[in-house]
Amino acid sequence: MTSYSFIIPSFNSAKDLMTCVRSLNSLKYNKRKYEIIIVDDGSTDQSTSQIKRLNIANLKIYKNPKQGAAAARNYGIEKAKKNILIFLDQDVSVKENLLNIYDSALKITGADAVQGNIWKQLINTELTKTHATWRKIVFINKVNDHDGFIKTIVTRNVAIKKEVLNKILRKDGYIFDEKFKGTGGEDRELGYRINKLGFNIYLEPQAIVKHKDPDKLLGILIQKYKHARGDVKLGIGEKFYDISNFKRVVINPLGSGVPLYFSFLIWCFHIAGCEIERAKQKLIIISNGIFSRNHSPRGF
Repeated sequence: MTSYSFIIPSFNSAKDLMTCVRSLNSLKYNKRKYEIIIVDDGSTDQSTSQIKRLNIANLKIYKNPKQGAAAARNYGIEKAKKNILIFLDQDVSVKENLLNIYDSALKITGADAVQGNIWKQLINTELTKTHATWRKIVFINKVNDHDGFIKTIVTRNVAIKKEVLNKILRKDGYIFDEKFKGTGGEDRELGYRINKLGFNIYLEPQAIVKHKDPDKLLGILIQKYKHARGDVKLGIGEKFYDISNFKRVVINPLGSGVPLYFSFLIWCFHIAGCEIERAKQKLIIISNGIFSRNHSPRGF
């Protein structure tokens, strides 16, 4: 019998988390067949206390302070009791038929994981619509594999069979890589490992959540800058300079009405993020080398 555990890392986002949990509580689905797991990463805004007052029977809240989103998700996996795990961001609102869509996608495709829609926006302005269009085109072009199947995942909305993650754990000794801090990338890194082991990841655009992305241009650009730093940690930052990637990020969206300035600014901020993260890594290597020489045994 298919059942679901929603796993949501949370940090200082009381209002957004409340919106997310209320939307999950409104799902048109048997509540005995899904649970909501929130892993609090050291919040100081009383967000989880407010959520507890909702008195939702299938809601569980755990504390795993200041370990980061990857560690919070790993902790949530340990606590999950259902056989399909759905990872969400704390600032999303789900469509009421989400689990029905996941049911159908898992059954019809036989996929081991189903990537839901990650480009729908909670804030509805011309800028956020442009961002949604850009994200959809770029994401699909980037991860498309064949016949609706893709190469990796994004944890703002993805369903994965627990048995798949257990196999990943047995092989690698970990699920989400907790070395990723702040800049993201741990979800895509896990997705690549899932794909490499031969598991299928299916993209289902009708599995909709609406995400609270930035609604100002500078906020969007800073977001892309942070994503770029995650790309460098993944070891794919240098690929962003390829002419094929310039076409994917800047040129292709033009055909769907995305302004050139929007795509080009994203391209520039992504390159800046790549270069700064690469420089940071070089400085760490150099400083570690200096420290090692200064503290090496003498007289040999």
